[in-house]
Amino acid sequence: MAGLAVPSWELALGAAVHAVVHTASRLKPRHTRGLLTAPVRTWRAFVRGLDEQSTYGRDYEALLERNVEDLRAELGIGAGPHRAGLGAALRFAAAITAGAVVGSLMMLVLVSPITLALWWRGRRAKAQALAAAP
Repeated sequence: MAGLAVPSWELALGAAVHAVVHTASRLKPRHTRGLLTAPVRTWRAFVRGLDEQSTYGRDYEALLERNVEDLRAELGIGAGPHRAGLGAALRFAAAITAGAVVGSLMMLVLVSPITLALWWRGRRAKAQALAAAP
């Protein structure tokens, strides 16, 4: 599960516990790129993440004392077939949609001041050119 599929797995881990909108804030550009370049792997990673648990929020020192195979079994990592039903597809679609909305809003917040500053600068330059013209 390397490269572009990892964000989908992480997204599904959060989608299983948190609301979709909260999860969408974790949508990463690599996830979107994964949807475009490897959609089947991205989908499979998402479905796998719905059935598995992560080590996020667990005691780091205690995890270091554990046997890897026992921990994998406890977290459900690599444990047989994963469900890929309608519910998983709806979560995936909702997470992608919410991520697109959140991403678009973030881009508006970031790009709007720049666009406004460039517009204002152009307007000022035009006014100065008109004032300097005989």
